[in-house]
Amino acid sequence: MAKKILIAGVNGFVGHHLARELTSVGHTVVGVGLDASLSPVLGTIVTEFYASCDLTDESQVAKLPLGDVDAVINLAGLANVGDSFKPGAAERYEHINVSVHTTIVKRLAFLDKLDTRVIAVSTGTVYDNHQPMPITEVGTLITKGSPYALSKISMEHALVSFKKQGQDIVIVRPFNHIGPGQLPGFLVPDLISKLRSASENNTIRVGRLDTRRDYTDVRDVVRAYRLLLEAESLSSYIYNVCSGISHTGQEVLDTLVQALGMGDIQTTVDPGLVRPNDPTDVRGDNALLVKDTGWKQHFSFEQTLQDCAQEKN
Repeated sequence: MAKKILIAGVNGFVGHHLARELTSVGHTVVGVGLDASLSPVLGTIVTEFYASCDLTDESQVAKLPLGDVDAVINLAGLANVGDSFKPGAAERYEHINVSVHTTIVKRLAFLDKLDTRVIAVSTGTVYDNHQPMPITEVGTLITKGSPYALSKISMEHALVSFKKQGQDIVIVRPFNHIGPGQLPGFLVPDLISKLRSASENNTIRVGRLDTRRDYTDVRDVVRAYRLLLEAESLSSYIYNVCSGISHTGQEVLDTLVQALGMGDIQTTVDPGLVRPNDPTDVRGDNALLVKDTGWKQHFSFEQTLQDCAQEKN
């Protein structure tokens, strides 16, 4: 059945793909964001756009059409892991990443809309990486680490209390997602940029390329969100969204080099790009998601990187 769905953070990388995914199967999308206007490419996709809405502000959230929507997918919040380590940032991340979710569910409770499903986006970085792989939803969580990940754990804990009061809340923990439209600051777009501007001797500076990570195409990620939103019954309220397969940074680089039609590339390690105590292998277990929704990947690792490489500068 077609639903009217509010996407918080619709102008972002994931929001673009999510809006397309939802409308492709007949759902109607209402968008919310901090930007002054809707992204032009979403002009024919998003029915209504509520701009510059601070989701931590109860008075602004009260103006959203939460009484008229069937579901909410909340992508909002601060997501830059590196910035979360800056002086004073930890408190800011904690406040924003918790309240952008709790303010909405409080408003839904006030409107007596307990059955409005809320998909709250957490992260796979909440897991302690020093445990057997792949990590399931009952895996050990970190107790110290990036303020970003810790703020997501706080968000999850805050939402559990609303879940216990009868609200329909589903928490998703996506692992690394990649795909067309991803902005600089992440491995794939940064490598593509470096390869396209490689020096005459085809040498680029990189971080560690031997560590393995679980990458999923963003288009597969948003389909998982849609399936969780549409499911009539679920056996859990927390779901990993991941491929279950890990690839090294070297595999990412080699695949991009081939996709770009380049010859041999030499690499030198930039100490500034190396994270201390970086785990050698991180991958999640998606069995619960597959069992409850029938989700499966449509895009292979190679196809995703091919699509990223073919994007225009």
